[in-house]
Amino acid sequence: RSEGSRYELVLSAAAQERPLARRTVEVPPGGDAVPPLRRSLEELFQAAPRPRDGRLGPWVAVGAGAALLAAGTGAALVARSSAGARDRAGARGDWQGYVNEDASWRRWRTGSGVALGVGAAVLAAGFTWKYAF
Repeated sequence: RSEGSRYELVLSAAAQERPLARRTVEVPPGGDAVPPLRRSLEELFQAAPRPRDGRLGPWVAVGAGAALLAAGTGAALVARSSAGARDRAGARGDWQGYVNEDASWRRWRTGSGVALGVGAAVLAAGFTWKYAF
């Protein structure tokens, strides 16, 4: 056009092929079209309705990961208590008590490490699933 340029920007949903938002940009003759187009594209994306992600799976994974982290923390506290009981049994010369508490400490320590490791991995996987895919 001799009186400038007109750009019609339309953002549409691919699945329904219907317009979600629309902008018209007028650029005067000889004017730089990039700044007004960039600004209009940003406004277009902001004006478009956000798609709702109805998937429940990622949030289930995040919840399971958080629960495993909590269980691992609880197991670590019990392991710490068993270690204290083991040390007290050793200090008073109760070697059978020492061996029993040491075995308990090892079980709780292992369970804690597994729960914390798996919980962190599941939590990270849930957030990755939610926001990357």
